[in-house]
Amino acid sequence: MATWNKNTPTGNDPVRLGDDEIRNMKDYLEDALSREHTFPGTYGDDAGKHLPGRVGVLFVGTTTEINNLSSPPEGAIALDTDTGELKRYDGSSWQVIGQIVYTGTDQTVTGTKTFNPSGAPFAIGSNAEGQLVSGLNADLVDGQHASAFAKTDLSNVDDSTVLNKVKSVDGADSGLDADLLDGQHASAFAKTDLSNVSDSTVLNKVKNVDGSGSGLDADLVDGQHASAFLRRDGSNSPTANVNWGGYKITNLADPVNAQDAATKNYVDSQGVGVHGNAAHDPDFLAVDGSNSPSADISWGNHKITNLADPVNAQDAATKAYADTKADTDLSNVSDSTVLNKVKNVDGADSGLDADLLDGQHASAFLRRDGSNSPSANINWGGYRITNLADPSDAQDAATKAYVDSQAGTTIPDGSVTQAKLKTSVGSVSTTSDSGEDLTLPGGEYGFYPQLKNESSSYAAYWGYDSSASQARWAARQYGTSYATRIQLSAGGGIAGYAQQRYVTSSGEVFWIFLLRDKQTGRIIAGYQAPDHPCFGNGNDPVLVPHPFGNYDPEKHEIVVINPTIEQLKEMKALCRPRRIGQPKRDLLELFHGWDEGGKRADPLYEVDDRYELEYPHREITIGIVEDEDERPLWLRQEAKIIKVPIHKYQPEFVKVRPLKRINYTILR
Repeated sequence: MATWNKNTPTGNDPVRLGDDEIRNMKDYLEDALSREHTFPGTYGDDAGKHLPGRVGVLFVGTTTEINNLSSPPEGAIALDTDTGELKRYDGSSWQVIGQIVYTGTDQTVTGTKTFNPSGAPFAIGSNAEGQLVSGLNADLVDGQHASAFAKTDLSNVDDSTVLNKVKSVDGADSGLDADLLDGQHASAFAKTDLSNVSDSTVLNKVKNVDGSGSGLDADLVDGQHASAFLRRDGSNSPTANVNWGGYKITNLADPVNAQDAATKNYVDSQGVGVHGNAAHDPDFLAVDGSNSPSADISWGNHKITNLADPVNAQDAATKAYADTKADTDLSNVSDSTVLNKVKNVDGADSGLDADLLDGQHASAFLRRDGSNSPSANINWGGYRITNLADPSDAQDAATKAYVDSQAGTTIPDGSVTQAKLKTSVGSVSTTSDSGEDLTLPGGEYGFYPQLKNESSSYAAYWGYDSSASQARWAARQYGTSYATRIQLSAGGGIAGYAQQRYVTSSGEVFWIFLLRDKQTGRIIAGYQAPDHPCFGNGNDPVLVPHPFGNYDPEKHEIVVINPTIEQLKEMKALCRPRRIGQPKRDLLELFHGWDEGGKRADPLYEVDDRYELEYPHREITIGIVEDEDERPLWLRQEAKIIKVPIHKYQPEFVKVRPLKRINYTILR
């Protein structure tokens, strides 16, 4: 048998304890259990139970870890590190012990807590200063009870105190906005600019206090400024003669200067009144007739009144005397005097019945009542007979209205006016040798189209696919509206053109449509005319928004140019032949270029893609109304047209761009 070491027994060494050692170990375990584990270490009925007054921590962990403890004993204590709470196991779940925590996290105290400290129950740290404690009902604020403060509705403050406080800060610029003033709302008072007072009220108030001594300084008097009146203090002068209207100037001072007005007193005192009777003064006529005039006297177109009837042959005659003495044969009255007298009373309703009129008897004139007839042809001198009744007999003169209504289908010379029959020319083009379906300008109002090519070395085809060497008739139409289309193609990679003259009544906006390759920008086809493509082709910009039947949005883009009048004049001038033997250029050739004399002429214009525009904001004519008038268009009284505001019908896929001149080569 190996020697046994009682301090470190090994292997199967038996442990032998004496009774004293066993009793000491038992006492030691009981003591340790009672001090460390809060339950007795005995084998009696109290074994495993917590001892009263003892607290021990069974476990420290997170909420999850505590809840996952396997079969904790009833009364076990745990410290939750997530919440800082102490928890006790009641045999089925963990219950929080009060609301006491050991961490600095926010906590809510529930229930009633009574503090009876010997000093202040709380100490507020620096982080809590100035922070609001919600729901706190303190007994004092700054050592004062609530009664020391005014309530927000001022119910505990007497009115006089409030009034004194307001009066201490009211007045100008205080910003005080009161509801009433002396018991009146603001509407009861006039604004400083009188904007709430009627003009008549202001006028009546002014009239109550105006007049002398009022100090009122008006801008106008009866619509006149003060400068229009003479001032009483003599500080201004008349600007024209003053008509006194037959009234006197009274209380006038005697004159001093030569140009001063003379008073009656001054005139009388100067002896003027006696000069007429003074024999020694020949410059005046005496009122007693003691002297005579030495020359003719002009009375200045004034009368001699209160004159006695004449006695002697040389006495002045009064009107009464002359009226009674006029000779009945007028032998002493000149012819001109008689004529003037007659002319004063002749004319309509005078009753004067002359024998001649401009030396002619009445029989030389046509009477208005139709009682006589012309005796020869009458030359109307280029003037019209107006207000003529429509004829009824075969030899009656015919009115224009009657002639228009009776005209046949044959157009008389001069009867076709610009308003009734006006034609325009438009064209289409393509550089495609496989052919493009193009809408011809004018549509149903058009005549037979004409073809041309930019070079005499190649052909342009109507209804023929030169790449496939087969005919393609131009009647192909994919839309639901009637339209005049042409299948146009050109060989050799050059451009072919077709132009059509058509009847129009519009021309408000000039249209250039270009079909371009999206990738390369090459112009595949074009359209130019003074009318929109829908004119004569359905008369509807929705059904016929553009002239290109082969348009593919994946491959193509459509560009519209509306040139100005000046640009259009310039383009048309560039198309005119400059010599015999030179062909007229199509307007679209200015975009394609052309061959001439074996040389290539580059395009003169291109699309300016730097700017985006819109359709013109105006009405344009898109068709002529079809009505029940079966007469030819040129014989109708008035051709009714269809107009629309075209800017409302611009398709989203159509780009509008300005025109750009790129080549200024002088054409020879």
